[in-house]
Amino acid sequence: PCLETLMAEDFEACAAGEWIGSCNDWQTWANGDNPADFYVTDAEHVSGSNALHVAGSGPCWEGAAVKYISTSPRHVLLQTMMKASGVGPNGCHHYQNGFDVYPAVWSFDMPYGDDDGGLVCSVYGGGSFVAVDGFANAAGQWYAVATELNYDTGIAYFWLDGVPIWSSPFDVTQDFTRVWLRSGEGQGWFDDVRVSEVVECTGVSDGSLPTTSILSQNFPYPFN
Repeated sequence: PCLETLMAEDFEACAAGEWIGSCNDWQTWANGDNPADFYVTDAEHVSGSNALHVAGSGPCWEGAAVKYISTSPRHVLLQTMMKASGVGPNGCHHYQNGFDVYPAVWSFDMPYGDDDGGLVCSVYGGGSFVAVDGFANAAGQWYAVATELNYDTGIAYFWLDGVPIWSSPFDVTQDFTRVWLRSGEGQGWFDDVRVSEVVECTGVSDGSLPTTSILSQNFPYPFN
């Protein structure tokens, strides 16, 4: 199989300090309307010079930058870099920052303000929140996360730094239409967001295949 890029965002087309809701067709939800919390920054980045800062200041699970794609692919791979800040309130189970892709979710979870919180992934319509055994996200470290949704098999797959960590059935009646870069009451950063459709190769690859293949056919189900 090959990957056909549907959306790629490194935030380089945005100006440092710009509210994400005014940049490159991004929209916002809930606390994402606050320019002080959801903005492009040149203080943090993986590649280039910019990344997206996300922060929540309202109820748990609040605040998102949202971008729609033009199709609803049946086999989709989503990749991004996420950085956990280690900043969050006490007494709330919340996103530190999340790669929220309907119908599957990533988050760095720091309940009770604990900087040694875990990594959590889930799917809507099936499965449950799963913390990765032995994982404690380090504040200030970037992580490569990926999700694959295969609507033909009804299985969602999750990777951390190129390693498969979890898989689960998901509700295939919930179409994939948009990417959410999200925060609860914590804060963090995103960079190098990519949405790709898995397609049959018709010629030479366009070069968009990841360095380490993370397509589901290479791994058994379930992972855990």
